[in-house]
Amino acid sequence: MGTDHSRKFRPTRASVTAPVFLAALLWAACGWASASGSVTQDACDSLAAELALASGSVGGGLGGGASGVSPGGSVGQVNTYGISGRVHGADDSGVAGVTMTGLPGDPVTEADGTYTATVDEGWSGTAMPLAAGLECTPPRRVYEDVVADQADEDYLAQELGFAPVHVDKDQTENPPDGASWETAFPSMQTAIDAAYAAGGGEVWVREGVYDEVRANDTGSLVLHEGVHVYGGFGGFETARNQVEPGLRETVIDGAAALAGEPAYHVVVGADDATLDGFVVTGGAADGEEAEAKGGGLYSLLTSPTVAHCTFVGNTASIVGGGAYLSHSSAVVTDCEFGNNTAGGRGGGMYVCHEDAAPVITRCAFALNVAGTGGGGLFIGGGSPATVTACTFAGNTSDDDGGAMGVSDSSPTITDCVFDGNTAATDGGGLRNAQASPAVTGCTFVGNTAAYGGGMSNKWGGGEPRGDRLRFQ
Repeated sequence: MGTDHSRKFRPTRASVTAPVFLAALLWAACGWASASGSVTQDACDSLAAELALASGSVGGGLGGGASGVSPGGSVGQVNTYGISGRVHGADDSGVAGVTMTGLPGDPVTEADGTYTATVDEGWSGTAMPLAAGLECTPPRRVYEDVVADQADEDYLAQELGFAPVHVDKDQTENPPDGASWETAFPSMQTAIDAAYAAGGGEVWVREGVYDEVRANDTGSLVLHEGVHVYGGFGGFETARNQVEPGLRETVIDGAAALAGEPAYHVVVGADDATLDGFVVTGGAADGEEAEAKGGGLYSLLTSPTVAHCTFVGNTASIVGGGAYLSHSSAVVTDCEFGNNTAGGRGGGMYVCHEDAAPVITRCAFALNVAGTGGGGLFIGGGSPATVTACTFAGNTSDDDGGAMGVSDSSPTITDCVFDGNTAATDGGGLRNAQASPAVTGCTFVGNTAAYGGGMSNKWGGGEPRGDRLRFQ
Protein backbone atom coordinates (compact mmCIF):
# COMPACT_ATOMS: atom_id res chain seq x y z
CA MET A 1 0.00 0.00 0.00
CA GLY A 2 1.02 3.60 -0.37
CA THR A 3 2.64 5.18 2.65
CA ASP A 4 0.76 7.83 4.65
CA HIS A 5 3.12 10.79 4.49
CA SER A 6 1.19 13.22 6.69
CA ARG A 7 4.55 14.54 7.77
CA LYS A 8 5.03 17.17 10.42
CA PHE A 9 8.02 19.37 11.08
CA ARG A 10 10.14 17.58 13.64
CA PRO A 11 13.26 19.44 14.71
CA THR A 12 15.55 17.39 16.88
CA ARG A 13 14.90 16.91 20.55
CA ALA A 14 17.62 18.49 22.64
CA SER A 15 20.44 16.08 23.31
CA VAL A 16 24.11 16.06 24.26
CA THR A 17 25.21 16.65 20.68
CA ALA A 18 23.77 19.17 18.26
CA PRO A 19 21.62 17.58 15.53
CA VAL A 20 22.17 17.40 11.81
CA PHE A 21 19.49 20.00 11.11
CA LEU A 22 21.30 22.45 13.38
CA ALA A 23 24.51 21.88 11.46
CA ALA A 24 22.58 22.69 8.30
CA LEU A 25 21.26 25.86 9.94
CA LEU A 26 24.81 26.79 10.90
CA TRP A 27 26.05 26.37 7.35
CA ALA A 28 23.15 28.49 6.06
CA ALA A 29 23.68 31.16 8.70
CA CYS A 30 27.40 31.19 7.98
CA GLY A 31 26.61 32.35 4.47
CA TRP A 32 25.08 35.49 6.00
CA ALA A 33 27.78 35.86 8.63
CA SER A 34 30.76 35.49 6.32
CA ALA A 35 29.19 37.80 3.77
CA SER A 36 28.80 40.49 6.43
CA GLY A 37 32.29 39.91 7.78
CA SER A 38 30.98 39.20 11.30
CA VAL A 39 32.64 35.78 11.43
CA THR A 40 35.22 33.98 9.33
CA GLN A 41 34.11 31.21 7.02
CA ASP A 42 36.76 28.89 8.50
CA ALA A 43 35.24 29.31 11.96
CA CYS A 44 31.78 28.60 10.60
CA ASP A 45 32.87 25.51 8.73
CA SER A 46 34.73 24.18 11.75
CA LEU A 47 31.76 24.55 14.10
CA ALA A 48 29.22 23.15 11.66
CA ALA A 49 31.41 20.17 10.75
CA GLU A 50 32.00 19.43 14.44
CA LEU A 51 28.26 19.41 15.10
CA ALA A 52 27.50 17.18 12.13
CA LEU A 53 30.22 14.68 13.07
CA ALA A 54 29.14 14.68 16.70
CA SER A 55 25.62 13.73 15.67
CA GLY A 56 26.91 10.74 13.72
CA SER A 57 26.43 12.15 10.26
CA VAL A 58 28.55 14.06 7.80
CA GLY A 59 25.87 14.96 5.33
CA GLY A 60 22.23 14.66 4.47
CA GLY A 61 19.48 16.07 2.40
CA LEU A 62 15.79 16.52 2.14
CA GLY A 63 13.99 13.87 0.18
CA GLY A 64 11.34 14.91 -2.27
CA GLY A 65 8.47 12.97 -3.69
CA ALA A 66 9.31 11.29 -6.95
CA SER A 67 7.26 12.11 -10.00
CA GLY A 68 5.54 9.38 -11.93
CA VAL A 69 8.21 7.84 -14.12
CA SER A 70 8.06 4.42 -15.75
CA PRO A 71 11.33 2.49 -15.89
CA GLY A 72 13.00 2.85 -19.25
CA GLY A 73 14.86 0.38 -21.38
CA SER A 74 12.37 -2.47 -20.87
CA VAL A 75 11.96 -5.02 -23.60
CA GLY A 76 8.62 -6.56 -24.48
CA GLN A 77 5.30 -6.01 -22.76
CA VAL A 78 5.21 -3.86 -19.63
CA ASN A 79 3.00 -5.14 -16.81
CA THR A 80 0.40 -2.74 -15.46
CA TYR A 81 -1.28 -2.49 -12.08
CA GLY A 82 -4.27 -0.68 -10.62
CA ILE A 83 -4.38 1.88 -7.85
CA SER A 84 -7.90 2.24 -6.56
CA GLY A 85 -9.82 3.47 -3.59
CA ARG A 86 -12.56 5.74 -2.38
CA VAL A 87 -12.95 9.25 -1.01
CA HIS A 88 -15.69 9.38 1.60
CA GLY A 89 -17.10 11.58 4.34
CA ALA A 90 -17.36 10.88 8.05
CA ASP A 91 -20.73 9.18 7.43
CA ASP A 92 -19.06 6.93 4.80
CA SER A 93 -20.94 8.60 1.94
CA GLY A 94 -18.93 8.91 -1.25
CA VAL A 95 -17.51 12.27 -2.27
CA ALA A 96 -17.63 12.96 -6.00
CA GLY A 97 -15.51 15.34 -8.04
CA VAL A 98 -12.23 14.96 -6.15
CA THR A 99 -9.21 15.07 -8.49
CA MET A 100 -6.55 12.49 -7.64
CA THR A 101 -3.63 14.65 -8.70
CA GLY A 102 -0.39 12.80 -9.40
CA LEU A 103 -1.91 9.54 -10.56
CA PRO A 104 -1.73 8.93 -14.32
CA GLY A 105 -4.53 10.84 -16.01
CA ASP A 106 -5.50 12.66 -12.79
CA PRO A 107 -8.68 10.59 -12.32
CA VAL A 108 -11.73 12.20 -10.70
CA THR A 109 -13.86 10.39 -8.15
CA GLU A 110 -17.23 9.03 -9.30
CA ALA A 111 -20.60 9.65 -7.65
CA ASP A 112 -19.87 6.94 -5.06
CA GLY A 113 -16.42 8.43 -4.35
CA THR A 114 -14.44 5.68 -6.08
CA TYR A 115 -11.42 6.19 -8.34
CA THR A 116 -9.10 3.95 -10.35
CA ALA A 117 -5.79 4.57 -12.07
CA THR A 118 -3.52 2.27 -14.08
CA VAL A 119 0.25 2.47 -13.71
CA ASP A 120 3.15 0.69 -15.35
CA GLU A 121 5.22 -1.76 -13.37
CA GLY A 122 7.86 0.12 -11.40
CA TRP A 123 5.88 3.37 -11.35
CA SER A 124 6.68 5.84 -8.58
CA GLY A 125 4.79 8.99 -7.68
CA THR A 126 2.62 10.87 -5.22
CA ALA A 127 -1.17 10.88 -5.17
CA MET A 128 -2.93 13.88 -3.64
CA PRO A 129 -6.73 14.36 -3.50
CA LEU A 130 -7.70 17.93 -4.42
CA ALA A 131 -11.12 19.54 -4.12
CA ALA A 132 -11.98 23.08 -3.13
CA GLY A 133 -13.29 23.34 0.41
CA LEU A 134 -12.23 19.83 1.43
CA GLU A 135 -9.41 18.52 3.60
CA CYS A 136 -8.51 14.86 3.11
CA THR A 137 -6.78 12.48 5.49
CA PRO A 138 -4.17 11.36 4.70
CA PRO A 139 -3.27 14.40 2.59
CA ARG A 140 -1.18 12.31 0.18
CA ARG A 141 0.17 8.83 -0.49
CA VAL A 142 3.63 8.16 -1.87
CA TYR A 143 4.26 5.14 -4.10
CA GLU A 144 7.66 3.71 -4.90
CA ASP A 145 8.32 1.03 -7.50
CA VAL A 146 4.80 -0.39 -7.79
CA VAL A 147 4.83 -4.14 -8.56
CA ALA A 148 1.31 -5.13 -7.46
CA ASP A 149 -2.25 -3.79 -7.40
CA GLN A 150 -2.89 -1.18 -4.70
CA ALA A 151 -6.50 -1.46 -3.54
CA ASP A 152 -8.51 0.21 -0.77
CA GLU A 153 -6.44 3.39 -0.92
CA ASP A 154 -9.19 5.38 0.77
CA TYR A 155 -9.29 8.98 2.01
CA LEU A 156 -11.51 10.64 4.60
CA ALA A 157 -12.79 14.03 3.40
CA GLN A 158 -13.97 16.83 5.68
CA GLU A 159 -15.24 20.30 4.86
CA LEU A 160 -12.87 23.13 5.76
CA GLY A 161 -15.65 25.29 7.16
CA PHE A 162 -13.99 28.49 5.94
CA ALA A 163 -12.72 30.09 2.77
CA PRO A 164 -8.98 30.85 2.92
CA VAL A 165 -7.50 33.97 1.35
CA HIS A 166 -4.80 33.10 -1.20
CA VAL A 167 -1.54 34.94 -1.92
CA ASP A 168 0.72 34.47 -4.95
CA LYS A 169 3.25 37.20 -5.72
CA ASP A 170 3.34 36.16 -9.38
CA GLN A 171 -0.42 36.24 -9.97
CA THR A 172 -1.02 39.13 -12.38
CA GLU A 173 -3.37 37.64 -14.98
CA ASN A 174 -6.70 37.95 -13.14
CA PRO A 175 -8.31 40.64 -10.97
CA PRO A 176 -7.31 39.64 -7.42
CA ASP A 177 -9.87 38.81 -4.76
CA GLY A 178 -8.00 36.07 -2.87
CA ALA A 179 -10.79 33.53 -3.35
CA SER A 180 -8.60 31.05 -5.25
CA TRP A 181 -5.06 30.55 -6.47
CA GLU A 182 -6.16 31.83 -9.88
CA THR A 183 -7.33 35.11 -8.32
CA ALA A 184 -4.78 35.32 -5.49
CA PHE A 185 -3.62 38.62 -4.06
CA PRO A 186 0.01 39.36 -5.00
CA SER A 187 0.57 41.15 -1.66
CA MET A 188 0.57 39.48 1.76
CA GLN A 189 -0.59 42.63 3.55
CA THR A 190 -3.56 43.05 1.23
CA ALA A 191 -4.62 39.47 1.96
CA ILE A 192 -4.20 39.85 5.74
CA ASP A 193 -6.24 43.04 5.68
CA ALA A 194 -8.96 41.36 3.61
CA ALA A 195 -9.18 38.40 5.99
CA TYR A 196 -9.37 40.74 8.97
CA ALA A 197 -12.12 42.80 7.33
CA ALA A 198 -14.08 39.59 6.78
CA GLY A 199 -13.91 38.73 10.47
CA GLY A 200 -10.71 36.68 10.47
CA GLY A 201 -9.60 33.41 8.93
CA GLU A 202 -6.60 31.85 7.23
CA VAL A 203 -4.21 33.32 4.67
CA TRP A 204 -2.36 30.82 2.46
CA VAL A 205 0.85 32.09 0.87
CA ARG A 206 2.52 30.51 -2.12
CA GLU A 207 6.30 30.00 -2.08
CA GLY A 208 8.48 32.89 -3.18
CA VAL A 209 10.19 36.01 -1.91
CA TYR A 210 7.80 38.71 -0.72
CA ASP A 211 9.94 41.84 -0.75
CA GLU A 212 7.41 44.49 -1.70
CA VAL A 213 7.45 47.99 -0.23
CA ARG A 214 5.04 48.15 2.72
CA ALA A 215 3.14 51.38 3.16
CA ASN A 216 3.58 52.14 6.85
CA ASP A 217 6.07 54.04 8.99
CA THR A 218 8.15 50.95 9.81
CA GLY A 219 8.02 49.02 6.52
CA SER A 220 6.43 46.10 8.39
CA LEU A 221 4.09 43.28 7.54
CA VAL A 222 1.41 43.84 10.19
CA LEU A 223 -0.51 40.85 11.55
CA HIS A 224 -4.11 41.27 12.68
CA GLU A 225 -6.14 39.64 15.41
CA GLY A 226 -7.97 36.52 14.27
CA VAL A 227 -5.88 36.12 11.10
CA HIS A 228 -3.62 33.08 10.76
CA VAL A 229 -0.97 33.24 8.04
CA TYR A 230 0.66 30.09 6.59
CA GLY A 231 3.48 29.79 4.08
CA GLY A 232 4.96 26.96 2.04
CA PHE A 233 2.15 26.45 -0.47
CA GLY A 234 2.79 25.41 -4.05
CA GLY A 235 -0.22 27.20 -5.50
CA PHE A 236 -2.43 24.16 -6.09
CA GLU A 237 -3.46 23.01 -2.61
CA THR A 238 -7.06 22.90 -1.46
CA ALA A 239 -6.27 22.07 2.17
CA ARG A 240 -3.52 23.19 4.52
CA ASN A 241 -2.49 19.66 5.44
CA GLN A 242 -1.31 19.17 1.85
CA VAL A 243 1.66 21.47 2.50
CA GLU A 244 4.94 19.64 3.09
CA PRO A 245 6.82 21.66 5.74
CA GLY A 246 10.21 22.87 4.60
CA LEU A 247 9.72 21.88 0.96
CA ARG A 248 8.83 25.30 -0.46
CA GLU A 249 10.55 28.35 0.97
CA THR A 250 8.38 31.39 1.56
CA VAL A 251 10.38 34.49 2.47
CA ILE A 252 9.25 37.75 4.03
CA ASP A 253 12.11 40.06 3.12
CA GLY A 254 12.27 43.47 4.72
CA ALA A 255 15.54 44.61 3.13
CA ALA A 256 13.85 47.28 0.99
CA ALA A 257 10.35 47.36 2.51
CA LEU A 258 10.53 50.90 3.91
CA ALA A 259 10.53 53.04 0.78
CA GLY A 260 13.54 51.13 -0.51
CA GLU A 261 15.30 51.00 2.87
CA PRO A 262 15.26 48.12 5.41
CA ALA A 263 12.17 47.74 7.56
CA TYR A 264 12.59 48.58 11.22
CA HIS A 265 10.59 45.42 11.94
CA VAL A 266 9.91 42.85 9.22
CA VAL A 267 6.80 41.58 11.04
CA VAL A 268 4.65 43.19 13.76
CA GLY A 269 2.67 40.77 15.95
CA ALA A 270 -0.95 40.69 17.09
CA ASP A 271 -3.05 38.74 19.59
CA ASP A 272 -4.75 35.59 18.31
CA ALA A 273 -2.60 35.72 15.18
CA THR A 274 -0.39 33.03 13.61
CA LEU A 275 2.75 33.18 11.51
CA ASP A 276 3.72 29.68 10.33
CA GLY A 277 6.20 28.51 7.72
CA PHE A 278 8.21 31.59 6.74
CA VAL A 279 11.76 32.87 6.52
CA VAL A 280 11.92 36.36 8.07
CA THR A 281 14.95 38.37 7.01
CA GLY A 282 16.35 41.78 6.16
CA GLY A 283 15.08 43.79 9.11
CA ALA A 284 17.22 46.59 10.55
CA ALA A 285 15.83 48.23 13.68
CA ASP A 286 18.26 51.16 13.68
CA GLY A 287 15.90 54.01 14.50
CA GLU A 288 14.92 55.63 17.79
CA GLU A 289 13.14 54.03 20.79
CA ALA A 290 10.77 51.31 19.52
CA GLU A 291 12.31 51.44 16.08
CA ALA A 292 15.61 50.25 17.55
CA LYS A 293 14.11 46.98 18.79
CA GLY A 294 12.98 43.79 17.07
CA GLY A 295 14.50 43.73 13.60
CA GLY A 296 12.76 40.48 12.61
CA LEU A 297 9.64 40.31 14.81
CA TYR A 298 8.30 43.11 17.03
CA SER A 299 5.67 42.02 19.53
CA LEU A 300 4.73 44.62 22.16
CA LEU A 301 1.64 43.90 24.28
CA THR A 302 0.65 41.16 21.84
CA SER A 303 0.96 37.38 21.97
CA PRO A 304 1.06 35.77 18.52
CA THR A 305 1.75 32.13 17.71
CA VAL A 306 4.93 31.66 15.66
CA ALA A 307 5.84 28.23 14.29
CA HIS A 308 8.18 26.67 11.72
CA CYS A 309 9.80 30.02 10.98
CA THR A 310 13.43 30.96 10.40
CA PHE A 311 14.68 34.38 11.52
CA VAL A 312 18.00 35.08 9.83
CA GLY A 313 20.06 38.17 9.07
CA ASN A 314 18.07 40.70 11.13
CA THR A 315 19.59 43.45 13.28
CA ALA A 316 18.60 45.83 16.07
CA SER A 317 20.70 48.66 17.41
CA ILE A 318 19.37 48.19 20.96
CA VAL A 319 17.71 44.82 21.68
CA GLY A 320 16.13 41.83 19.93
CA GLY A 321 17.85 41.40 16.59
CA GLY A 322 15.72 38.43 15.57
CA ALA A 323 12.67 38.98 17.79
CA TYR A 324 11.50 41.38 20.50
CA LEU A 325 8.83 40.15 22.93
CA SER A 326 7.81 42.76 25.52
CA HIS A 327 4.72 42.25 27.69
CA SER A 328 4.18 39.31 25.37
CA SER A 329 3.22 35.69 26.02
CA ALA A 330 3.89 34.57 22.47
CA VAL A 331 4.09 30.86 21.69
CA VAL A 332 7.20 30.16 19.61
CA THR A 333 7.63 26.58 18.41
CA ASP A 334 9.99 24.78 16.02
CA CYS A 335 11.72 27.98 14.91
CA GLU A 336 15.31 28.82 14.02
CA PHE A 337 17.19 32.02 14.86
CA GLY A 338 20.46 32.37 12.95
CA ASN A 339 22.96 35.20 12.44
CA ASN A 340 20.85 37.93 14.00
CA THR A 341 22.57 40.81 15.80
CA ALA A 342 21.69 43.25 18.57
CA GLY A 343 23.84 46.16 19.69
CA GLY A 344 22.59 45.58 23.22
CA ARG A 345 20.91 42.41 24.48
CA GLY A 346 19.24 39.46 22.81
CA GLY A 347 20.88 38.91 19.44
CA GLY A 348 18.45 36.15 18.56
CA MET A 349 15.54 37.07 20.84
CA TYR A 350 14.82 39.52 23.67
CA VAL A 351 12.10 38.86 26.26
CA CYS A 352 11.20 41.30 29.03
CA HIS A 353 8.67 42.26 31.74
CA GLU A 354 6.98 40.25 34.44
CA ASP A 355 3.79 39.82 32.43
CA ALA A 356 5.80 38.39 29.53
CA ALA A 357 5.46 34.61 29.77
CA PRO A 358 6.35 33.33 26.30
CA VAL A 359 6.63 29.60 25.69
CA ILE A 360 9.65 28.78 23.52
CA THR A 361 9.87 25.13 22.45
CA ARG A 362 12.19 23.14 20.15
CA CYS A 363 13.91 26.19 18.77
CA ALA A 364 17.50 26.53 17.56
CA PHE A 365 19.64 29.61 18.20
CA ALA A 366 22.88 29.67 16.19
CA LEU A 367 25.54 32.28 15.37
CA ASN A 368 23.63 35.18 16.88
CA VAL A 369 25.56 38.12 18.37
CA ALA A 370 24.77 40.56 21.17
CA GLY A 371 26.77 43.55 22.28
CA THR A 372 25.96 43.50 26.00
CA GLY A 373 24.29 40.18 26.87
CA GLY A 374 22.38 37.13 25.67
CA GLY A 375 23.87 36.35 22.28
CA GLY A 376 21.14 33.85 21.50
CA LEU A 377 18.40 34.77 23.99
CA PHE A 378 17.98 37.35 26.75
CA ILE A 379 15.25 37.13 29.41
CA GLY A 380 14.79 40.03 31.81
CA GLY A 381 12.45 42.31 33.71
CA GLY A 382 10.88 39.55 35.82
CA SER A 383 9.72 37.37 32.94
CA PRO A 384 8.66 33.79 33.82
CA ALA A 385 9.38 32.54 30.29
CA THR A 386 9.46 28.81 29.56
CA VAL A 387 12.28 27.49 27.35
CA THR A 388 12.15 23.78 26.49
CA ALA A 389 14.20 21.46 24.26
CA CYS A 390 16.08 24.30 22.59
CA THR A 391 19.61 24.24 21.20
CA PHE A 392 22.10 27.12 21.46
CA ALA A 393 25.26 26.84 19.37
CA GLY A 394 27.94 29.29 18.27
CA ASN A 395 26.27 32.36 19.77
CA THR A 396 28.43 35.25 21.00
CA SER A 397 28.18 38.12 23.44
CA ASP A 398 30.72 40.91 23.61
CA ASP A 399 29.92 41.08 27.33
CA ASP A 400 28.10 38.31 29.23
CA GLY A 401 25.74 35.42 28.49
CA GLY A 402 27.07 34.01 25.23
CA ALA A 403 24.07 31.79 24.59
CA MET A 404 21.57 33.11 27.14
CA GLY A 405 21.41 35.92 29.66
CA VAL A 406 18.86 35.99 32.49
CA SER A 407 18.42 39.09 34.65
CA ASP A 408 16.02 39.57 37.56
CA SER A 409 13.73 36.86 36.20
CA SER A 410 12.60 33.32 36.98
CA PRO A 411 12.36 31.39 33.71
CA THR A 412 12.05 27.62 33.46
CA ILE A 413 14.77 26.14 31.25
CA THR A 414 14.45 22.42 30.51
CA ASP A 415 16.25 19.87 28.33
CA CYS A 416 18.32 22.42 26.44
CA VAL A 417 21.79 22.12 24.92
CA PHE A 418 24.38 24.90 25.11
CA ASP A 419 27.21 24.08 22.71
CA GLY A 420 30.18 26.20 21.63
CA ASN A 421 28.93 29.61 22.79
CA THR A 422 31.23 32.46 23.82
CA ALA A 423 31.06 35.43 26.20
CA ALA A 424 33.81 38.00 26.64
CA THR A 425 33.27 38.28 30.41
CA ASP A 426 31.14 35.66 32.19
CA GLY A 427 28.63 32.91 31.40
CA GLY A 428 29.63 31.50 28.02
CA GLY A 429 26.57 29.25 28.05
CA LEU A 430 24.19 30.81 30.61
CA ARG A 431 24.62 33.92 32.74
CA ASN A 432 22.26 34.61 35.67
CA ALA A 433 22.25 38.03 37.33
CA GLN A 434 19.97 38.44 40.37
CA ALA A 435 17.92 35.73 38.73
CA SER A 436 16.17 32.57 39.90
CA PRO A 437 15.90 30.28 36.88
CA ALA A 438 14.97 26.62 37.25
CA VAL A 439 17.42 24.79 34.99
CA THR A 440 16.76 21.08 34.50
CA GLY A 441 18.22 18.37 32.29
CA CYS A 442 20.46 20.72 30.32
CA THR A 443 23.88 20.04 28.82
CA PHE A 444 26.72 22.57 28.57
CA VAL A 445 29.59 21.63 26.28
CA GLY A 446 32.47 23.64 24.82
CA ASN A 447 31.30 27.05 26.02
CA THR A 448 33.91 29.70 26.85
CA ALA A 449 34.12 32.90 28.90
CA ALA A 450 36.61 34.70 31.13
CA TYR A 451 34.56 33.48 34.10
CA GLY A 452 32.05 30.63 34.16
CA GLY A 453 32.42 29.08 30.73
CA GLY A 454 29.31 26.94 31.12
CA MET A 455 27.27 28.98 33.61
CA SER A 456 27.76 32.07 35.75
CA ASN A 457 25.62 33.18 38.71
CA LYS A 458 26.33 36.78 39.67
CA TRP A 459 25.41 39.59 42.05
CA GLY A 460 23.24 37.57 44.45
CA GLY A 461 19.63 38.38 45.12
CA GLY A 462 18.49 35.36 43.12
CA GLU A 463 18.11 31.67 43.78
CA PRO A 464 19.05 29.75 40.65
CA ARG A 465 18.16 26.05 40.84
CA GLY A 466 19.72 23.27 38.83
CA ASP A 467 18.95 19.57 38.44
CA ARG A 468 20.48 16.91 36.21
CA LEU A 469 22.92 19.34 34.59
CA ARG A 470 25.94 18.18 32.63
CA PHE A 471 29.05 20.29 32.02
CA GLN A 472 31.89 19.18 29.75
